Amino acid sequence: MKKLSFFFLAACFLSLGLSKCKRLPVFDMPTDDPTSQLPPETQTGANTFGCLVDGKPYNVFGFFPSPPAISISYQFNDLTIKGNQGNQAGIALLGASIDTIGIYKILREEKRPGSTALYRIGSKFYDSISGELHIKKIDHGNRIISGTFHFVGVDSPGDTARITHGRFDVKFN
Repeated sequence: MKKLSFFFLAACFLSLGLSKCKRLPVFDMPTDDPTSQLPPETQTGANTFGCLVDGKPYNVFGFFPSPPAISISYQFNDLTIKGNQGNQAGIALLGASIDTIGIYKILREEKRPGSTALYRIGSKFYDSISGELHIKKIDHGNRIISGTFHFVGVDSPGDTARITHGRFDVKFN
């Protein structure tokens, strides 16, 4: 009887060991952290743009005219970066006198010159009321500009949108 029990247990363990069930490695486990779904913060000209909009990931890869698309203009120290998801949504960062790395305040549109930002979802527009644009790299030789941003936008009824953990790493013409 003991031999039968031993063989039965051995057969059970052997069949479990040979089963097709797989354990997910720790790095493949899903995460509840939405920032992990954003592109990494780089300074290589990776052509990435991402942020959290009210805690939800917003990512754009690739260049205009294919949505989702990034468009950039950097001339005479004026910077415009747009991350568009077609007609669905868009974020625009507009910076005046961006001539060196550093932190630039994002202000209301009517307080220009300075930096401002805009978030659009469908036909609703949120103008920036406060925030920061942090330029971390400007490389004129390789035509790379990268940095981070965050701002709070408000629409005409007074609803707010919080744009946080923003990052971009783009090549300009």
